[in-house]
Amino acid sequence: MLPLHAVLDKRPFQPSVDKISPQRVGTNNPRILRFQPSWFQRYPWLHYRADLHGVLCFVCSRADSLRLVDLAMKREPAFMSAGS
Repeated sequence: MLPLHAVLDKRPFQPSVDKISPQRVGTNNPRILRFQPSWFQRYPWLHYRADLHGVLCFVCSRADSLRLVDLAMKREPAFMSAGS
């Protein structure tokens, strides 16, 4: 297990919002959603993962990567591993 300071020293990755791709939502009449710059300030726990092209909860994602939530009954992949 990692020492506590190694876990706490990590920070969310919050790039310039122009690096975050817009997302299409819906099938019949799709809408384009764009990440808002103010969201990183309003929600400092947001974390962008380029490999997923999605935004996660940094704390949830970190806990998942450290296997701290393996026994959790209510896990939401959108926050931990899938992004949205």
